[in-house]
Amino acid sequence: PIVDPTLSEEEFQAFNQATFDPEHILTFFVAPSEKECFYESIEASEVVMRGAYFVSAGGKHDIEVQVRDPERKVIVDKRKATEGLFRATTQVPGEYEICFDNHMSKDESKTVTFALHIGDRSPRAQHIGEGHLKQLMERTASVGTSMRRLSRTANMLEARMRRHVETQESTNARVF
Repeated sequence: PIVDPTLSEEEFQAFNQATFDPEHILTFFVAPSEKECFYESIEASEVVMRGAYFVSAGGKHDIEVQVRDPERKVIVDKRKATEGLFRATTQVPGEYEICFDNHMSKDESKTVTFALHIGDRSPRAQHIGEGHLKQLMERTASVGTSMRRLSRTANMLEARMRRHVETQESTNARVF
């Protein structure tokens, strides 16, 4: 019931609204005919687990990805994908296993970049409210106004400098 072979456009948009914390992004190698697994302890049920991955080097740039729950049931199964997204809701608390399998390649290592986010919302989004956005927009407008003033002042100073240089050159031409 949790297997997620593809994400609909709505799910993809919801997935993209939750940014991944750079601390949760990992790049690693998977040797030929080997499997690399990562473990995430989730202490509650009904927690959303989102992941994204892509193969950046090695062979046909494909990898197999499986996520298993603490009872060893497969909840995400992606076959021979060069990149992908997955989203699953945990049913039981415990240790979840995320494995990247390169068994189909006998002589090519794969370089995989993987991001994982646990929970309904982005950690950053939890701290942003309407008041914060309004303040940010006001500050941005203020910075824009200051930049326009600075640009006008710089243009005026450049024109004055050109005029002074021309005066100095004219004076030097008459004296020398």
